[in-house]
Amino acid sequence: MDFHTLLGGHAFAVDETPVPTPLRELAIEFDLDDEVVRMLCSITIDGRQPWHREDWLFLLLAVRRACRILEPLEKPAQVRERGEKHALRG
Repeated sequence: MDFHTLLGGHAFAVDETPVPTPLRELAIEFDLDDEVVRMLCSITIDGRQPWHREDWLFLLLAVRRACRILEPLEKPAQVRERGEKHALRG
């Protein structure tokens, strides 16, 4: 039982929209949170969504910029490699 039902309200429907393959691959590549993937999946314009990986990436970067998240989007492996290089310098 969810919180809203427990308090006598209506339960929110769980979004079971399938994640398009290019978005799923992008999510794995950049280790995106499920919340971010669901947010991107919910964006449609005239009932349509991006089709290609590059379009999903463009949309993700546009949303991040609009929300003033200005640090670069990096792949998890790049973050580890950069950290290792700094460790080697010290």
